[in-house]
Amino acid sequence: MRFTAHVLGAFSLSALVLALIGLYGVLEYSVAQRRRELVIRIALGATSSSVTQLVMGQGLILVCIGILSGVALSAATSRLLSSLLYKISSIDAISFTVAPLFFLLAASAAMYLPARRASTASPLKILRE
Repeated sequence: MRFTAHVLGAFSLSALVLALIGLYGVLEYSVAQRRRELVIRIALGATSSSVTQLVMGQGLILVCIGILSGVALSAATSRLLSSLLYKISSIDAISFTVAPLFFLLAASAAMYLPARRASTASPLKILRE
């Protein structure tokens, strides 16, 4: 049982890291595609915090859709996996609250770098390219 728990923990950690890398890649690509638009906003007077909020908001929409669908699927399949759970019910309120909040926090950290990079871009340099 202990070995199985360690293996499942390692796989879940690997899945979290892959999801965060994927989210970072998608957001970085989106920022690269919209670079001219974002620097035009900055040139017209948008603050760096508003550009950061715009990019973070775009990423948070994707994350919230993923979290909601993940919670719905895990609630639906938790009855099937109840034999693998030890000393918790199949629908544990703490697990269904802490895991999405942890992923939301980790995803926000993964989204911060592309958002910060977009808000500190130089309009002159980007528009000359």
